This record gives sequence, structure tokens and C-alpha cells, in this order.
Amino acid sequence: SFVRDVLPALVWTALVFVLGGIPNPGPSPDLPFATDKVEHAIAFGILQVLALRAFRYELPGVLPRGMPWIAAASSTVVGAALELYQLSVPNRSAEVMDLVWDAIGAGIAAIVTVWLAKRRLPPPRQEA
Repeated sequence: SFVRDVLPALVWTALVFVLGGIPNPGPSPDLPFATDKVEHAIAFGILQVLALRAFRYELPGVLPRGMPWIAAASSTVVGAALELYQLSVPNRSAEVMDLVWDAIGAGIAAIVTVWLAKRRLPPPRQEA
């Protein structure tokens, strides 16, 4: 149904924009690595999975092999839109590396969804 398959992707996208619109105080000097990049990868990996589910509901049977990559590309476009939006948010900036990590997260999720789909396929029938 729409509520089960499409609405989660829309809600997650809205949540990403709400959280991405909160003014950022800056990186924490206590952390040994850039956790914001990991957060970007995770957020957009989740968006890829949710977008894939939504696309499969809205476009059943259309490009079944390519749909994980279409979902990853659309998630990355959302990431680009988020970076442009952050240009207008105080203490935020648009960073190319954030977009790169959005794409990495969405790409990893696409690889995982393709791998899982291949594992679920029934074995080929052998003729006697």
C-alpha cells in the first residue's frame, strides 16, 4: 500500500531536510574522524532502500535490475538538493564531500539490495 511502501520514503526525506536545516554549531573537536560524513552515508543509504521500495510499488515491473541504481541516483539528487538548501541555513554550508558521502551511502545500499535480491532468486530449474 501507499502508506507502507511510499510514505516511509517521503517521511525520511522530510526528516533529512528538517535535521539538515538545524543550524550546525560545527564539528566536535573530541571526535577522531568526521562523523558527519558517516551520518550522510547512513542517512542516504536508508533513503536508497526506502526509495527502492517506493519505486517498486509505484512502478511495478519497470526496470527490475536497474531500479536499485535508480533509487541510489534519486537519493543522491535529494542529497544535492539538501546541500543547496543548506546554503540558506545559518552555520551550514554546501559541501561537495557531503554529497560524495551521500552517493557512497546510496551506492553501498544499492549493492547490498542487488546482492540480497540475487540470493532470494530460486535456483535455476534443471531439466532431466
